[in-house]
Amino acid sequence: MWTNLKPLLRALWLLLPVPALAQSIASLNPASVTAAGPAFTLTISGTGFVSGSTALWNGAPLPTTFVSPTQLNASVSVGLIWLDGSASISVLNPGGGASNAVTFNINPLIPSIRQVTPSSIVAGSPGFNLAVYGTGFLFGASVQWNGSPLSTALALGSSNLLTAQVPASLLTVPGTAIVTVINPGRSGTSNAVILTISPQSSSLQITGLNPPSVVAGGPGFTLTVTGSGFTPGAVVEWGGSTLSTTFVTASQLTATVPAGFIAVQGQRTVTVVNPGASASNAATFTVVSGGSSQLSATPSSVALSAGAQFVQVTVGGSGPFSITNHVSSFFSVSPASLTAPTTLTVGLVSTLCSNGGTTSCNGS
Repeated sequence: MWTNLKPLLRALWLLLPVPALAQSIASLNPASVTAAGPAFTLTISGTGFVSGSTALWNGAPLPTTFVSPTQLNASVSVGLIWLDGSASISVLNPGGGASNAVTFNINPLIPSIRQVTPSSIVAGSPGFNLAVYGTGFLFGASVQWNGSPLSTALALGSSNLLTAQVPASLLTVPGTAIVTVINPGRSGTSNAVILTISPQSSSLQITGLNPPSVVAGGPGFTLTVTGSGFTPGAVVEWGGSTLSTTFVTASQLTATVPAGFIAVQGQRTVTVVNPGASASNAATFTVVSGGSSQLSATPSSVALSAGAQFVQVTVGGSGPFSITNHVSSFFSVSPASLTAPTTLTVGLVSTLCSNGGTTSCNGS
């Protein structure tokens, strides 16, 4: 009986469908990329691929093109490789299960610093914004100061510039700071750049005040202090009281002197104090009493020929004054504001010299 069934069973076996071989991944090209790179096409080589096969990235489908039973092409977007790490790649055939999984590596993007600005700062300076120039900076990158993160921002529209806020508390002592950059994710640290924190200049001194004096009871004014060794954050001291001060350059400061500080005549001591340093030498500022006795004119007299003549006169001292006619009368004064110290251009006409003659006389 069984012998008679063998031909029938053999015929039925030949009619059964042959099961398809399961799809399998053999290799990926490229096998890895660097984080934050451009979008790319991933070539998947293997066996058992069919029209409709889909490449999976960590289980999520990628736009896939069927090339042959041994090759698929898949499109990988920038967002999938923005941070370093790895992804699991597999292939899903229609109506079937997923293939074996192959690991795709996303290598860290190592940032690189080209320069920092400023490259040095004086100890005791106020906080400042540090500009870090380089390549490979990602959104979320952090500038490190001796290994500690600073508040950092990536310049808008640029992957080559970071700005970081350096607080004054990091600048109190002379020395050096190591500046590095770390990208988000598992990325490594950039090269190190040294920023120098210089000691206070020993040449801090005042060489001049402008104006050097004012009249007691006058209005408040702006005092210009010239010298050397001034640093950002320096203040002008007026008899021990701190004035509102503006740093202009390392050789010039301006300070606001309120009217109450010059209400009484006398001498005032002016010094400059840099952050975290001792005071400069003392300069003397004079608050004089009102009155013409404090004024001087150079020259004090001029020789006039008959007719009109322009004379340049420097008036020293401080405070308002007027011109009184003596031998000669004036017909013009420039500038119109008569407040010493100043230099005037005075138009004079002789009233005692002979008209058209050569006789000279003194006008004062």
